[in-house]
Amino acid sequence: MSDIKLLADEHIPKDVINRLKIWNIDIKSLNETGMRGSPDKEIVDHAKKEWRVVLTADQKDFPKLAKGIDHPGMIVITKRMSVKEILRETMKVLDTLGSEDIKNTVQFIPW
Repeated sequence: MSDIKLLADEHIPKDVINRLKIWNIDIKSLNETGMRGSPDKEIVDHAKKEWRVVLTADQKDFPKLAKGIDHPGMIVITKRMSVKEILRETMKVLDTLGSEDIKNTVQFIPW
């Protein structure tokens, strides 16, 4: 089981979050943290505080925010995918990398 904790931004479907929780992945949505609608920088700051990897489909802004800072990591969805595909690709990352491996990296999925 992966030791990576996730923070799902607004672009991640609820079905993905719910399935990952069923699979015992430690994931929080922005709704759960009260941060829905927050600026991306604040989301990254919150992820750093809780040491959670950001799971996002925002491939424009989040990778830029990761440059030059210490952060727990990011998983960025790079194309439109079904819930099943997002789950499969996210689990590939989680099954392969630990929290130390993903630290300060941006992993693009499909992987």
